[in-house]
Amino acid sequence: EVTLPDGDVVLVAAMSQADFGDINRFAEANRDKETTDTAFRWQRMLCARCLVDQDGVRFYTNEEEGEVGSLPLDVVSAIAEAAQEINGLVASAIEDAKKNLPTTSGDASPSA
Repeated sequence: EVTLPDGDVVLVAAMSQADFGDINRFAEANRDKETTDTAFRWQRMLCARCLVDQDGVRFYTNEEEGEVGSLPLDVVSAIAEAAQEINGLVASAIEDAKKNLPTTSGDASPSA
């Protein structure tokens, strides 16, 4: 279970070996393309493969991973962080992805 910034709770599960292979191939193919788009895609792939319902059924298919991008950034980040931890992904890969994410200044605040 992961508690999201808005207080909602979601389930994040370990991914299959095949799903890990998909994500690993994407990371290897894009190792030299350190862009925000690459980092966001990596997060979407991870979330789509690990976000599940109470029965362990995925909310998103691999083909639907783009839909994860419609979720708020802080929600995707929280799910991706939990998925990385559950799946034992190395901290260096996490940091490589995170360094390409946009940052906000301390003065910026989301509007409600």
